[in-house]
Amino acid sequence: WTDGESEASPSPHLDEPGDIRLARRAGRVGLENLGNTCFMNAGLQCLSHIEPFAAFFLSGRYKGEINATNRMGSKGQLAETFAELQKVLWQSERPAQNPSEIKRRLATIAPHLFQGYQQQDVQEFLAFCLDGLHEDLSRVSEQLLPRTEADEEADEKSCQGRSEEFAAALAWMRYLERSKSFLVDLMQGQLRSSLCCLRCGHKSRKFEPFMYLSLPVKPEMCSVSDAMREYTKEEVLSDDEKWKCEKCKAKVDAKKKIDLWQLPPVLVIHLKRFEFDVRSGYFRKITTPLACDLTTDLSSFCSSKQQQGALYSVACVANHSGAYSMGHYTATCRVGDKWYRFNDDRVSRQPPDEPVVGESAYILFLVRRSLEDGYYSAGHNSPLLKQQTMTMPELWPHHYGPNQVSQDFSSLMKLRKGEPSESSISNEKPLYVMKLPTLPYNGHDDVKSDNGSSDEDVETPVCGGLTSIWGAWGGSWW
Repeated sequence: WTDGESEASPSPHLDEPGDIRLARRAGRVGLENLGNTCFMNAGLQCLSHIEPFAAFFLSGRYKGEINATNRMGSKGQLAETFAELQKVLWQSERPAQNPSEIKRRLATIAPHLFQGYQQQDVQEFLAFCLDGLHEDLSRVSEQLLPRTEADEEADEKSCQGRSEEFAAALAWMRYLERSKSFLVDLMQGQLRSSLCCLRCGHKSRKFEPFMYLSLPVKPEMCSVSDAMREYTKEEVLSDDEKWKCEKCKAKVDAKKKIDLWQLPPVLVIHLKRFEFDVRSGYFRKITTPLACDLTTDLSSFCSSKQQQGALYSVACVANHSGAYSMGHYTATCRVGDKWYRFNDDRVSRQPPDEPVVGESAYILFLVRRSLEDGYYSAGHNSPLLKQQTMTMPELWPHHYGPNQVSQDFSSLMKLRKGEPSESSISNEKPLYVMKLPTLPYNGHDDVKSDNGSSDEDVETPVCGGLTSIWGAWGGSWW
């Protein structure tokens, strides 16, 4: 817990990329469309252009973290698939790759995403990928029984008279008892949800993990910051949304507010551009362009101090063009210090006069840039990652002063459910930075994009109907 960890905490470890060899075309390889698979191609390109994500697989570190006994996973098949994908995108000289093998392996695990030739939602696809990878790389060796209402009540009692940070840390510990992986280190944050009864004033609050922020989009908005303010503003629950107050023993009007408590190293923002139109009886797309600086400070939206700051840079964007029922997915990703547009097998430089985050932006991937740790020179954006484990709570994201550490640490450890069910993953490098080698080309070495064509804009085709737009983004772990 920051202020008290200067002497006891391990030093950061930079995973040296000496064994990673990048091709001249590294990061600029397209993926062929196999029949309405643009949703898959865009999602895979975005994940693969998050530097610590790609480096984790290319370095081979993932091999030591595969959990072959987890019944919720694929015994490492999905993790191996993503490792092969990284080799294709970063170590191949081909202008485009046929992803049929990747699709085949993914389809054996999630067949519903590849039945027929219907267009699917990139949001649902990413949810499946991240949840599946989390299970394959799980650091939990033994699953605990589901928590009961009595367990929740006992924790609430333990938090009485304690600080909000203690309550947040306890909730985080409960989460880690059942859920730990590289994906948690990289992309897991924490929200605080608060409710207040407007009849008796009774308050209830809960800290919950999140993998992404699903922000509302309205026609009158101008920026992603506007959507963030809408997401975190207080609202009144009434009519059909009334809240059942524990004190009143009845459904009452209540105030509800969601606060950003801890942000992860990689923040995923989903812009809710599709809504149901009651009048027409159909879904419609909100095409409002939302401006977003490529580097932005989100600290003003946070209700708790962020250990490593809240300065973020956009790394990649999944775009959706066209209407709700007929559309096409592309990706815009940063490669080194330049931006590229990935339109299935066609890769071209992003036109300098067009915004990276435009009116087609659907999912944003932001990577934290800390002034104190990580690696950010020469086009790199690799933040410090802290291995989340039950045995090293000083590496949890919560902020504590030096006088609170010993007392609260002891209290939390007494509340653990038995001994930590850690896997055999080594804790020798609990602070780590995953980085790629510096790209083997410079700004004057741009290769020809897609099958030898020039870097001019590519006409965007329209794929089949979009389905499952409200499909489950969630999963068993967020």
